[in-house]
Amino acid sequence: MHNKRAGYIPSVLGPVASVLFLLRGMRAVTFLSWPQSIKLTAAFSTTAATRVVAHTALRTGSMTVFGPLMAATKSASFKTLAGPAEYEEIIKKSRFLSRATPASSFAEAQTFLRDVGDLKASHNCWAWRGHGEERSSDDGEPGGTAGRPILSAIESEDLVDVMVVVTRYFGGIKLGAGGLVRAYGGVARTCLRNAETLTHIPKVLVRLRAPLSMSGAVFQTINRTDKIKEDYTAEEIIVDVKVDAALIDNLRQQLQDATRGSGSLEEC
Repeated sequence: MHNKRAGYIPSVLGPVASVLFLLRGMRAVTFLSWPQSIKLTAAFSTTAATRVVAHTALRTGSMTVFGPLMAATKSASFKTLAGPAEYEEIIKKSRFLSRATPASSFAEAQTFLRDVGDLKASHNCWAWRGHGEERSSDDGEPGGTAGRPILSAIESEDLVDVMVVVTRYFGGIKLGAGGLVRAYGGVARTCLRNAETLTHIPKVLVRLRAPLSMSGAVFQTINRTDKIKEDYTAEEIIVDVKVDAALIDNLRQQLQDATRGSGSLEEC
């Protein structure tokens, strides 16, 4: 049994395990399709939960899920990476290799981790920030000294749908907690600042209606949008188009002006 502050979830055995639990003050977190047994030890609180996850792809490490979150939603524009990026730095004889990539889902982030993670390295620490959720791992480093600084670097660059993996090859000199925070956060931030970014502006499907006599005005209004389809009835023209979410009100006003108030626009 567990209370609000501490708890234990038993190991789940089998080729596929699915665990779903809800933390008070947080969202539900689901772990799906881990190929080996899973042991989750949770520190229950209203701010964060740490789990130990056994996975054959990489070494056993800790994962921290932060919440509740105020991350960007996919209905709003957001900045992300245009492609993969890499940065390397030697800090007190330890080699820190930071690699970043766009990742629109945690599944994509996991695939990237499996691709670039090096089991021969001392640690493969990482962080992923998506829409409404973010996750990180210290991968054996002292708690809060690696995953969270990497995540902070992603946040400080105002990036979403981004995965960063920082691999450390230990050089024989211990850095201490503060040194680890600066090292992991610093190489992640430099990697992201050197990377090419883009602003994603989501498009929304909208439907325009107007009398048949106003067909010309409708097509003039939508000439700079992505037309999906058009239909006709005995009395009106119906056109579906995709438009930048931020331009819906402007398009509605243009339609009203062009059709002398007889046209309408609604989101599909």
